[in-house]
Amino acid sequence: MEVALRSEIEEGKAYMICELKNGEKEQYEIEIEKVYVSNNYDNKSMLIKVTDERLLDKTRRNNSRNEWFAYYSKW
Repeated sequence: MEVALRSEIEEGKAYMICELKNGEKEQYEIEIEKVYVSNNYDNKSMLIKVTDERLLDKTRRNNSRNEWFAYYSKW
């Protein structure tokens, strides 16, 4: 699997692969809202917003606390 260097990440539409159950990996649409180029303290490099309704529906069903996490996550 290819991954981008932090300096190659751009804001905008992107996809992430997530494994929620039984080793099944699925691709979900996200929006990269901000890239933190110089953050080396906690190694979180971007703020993402999950825009794929399939993933949002799955996380809402599992735990209401995950709803916020799935919607706004800093990675």
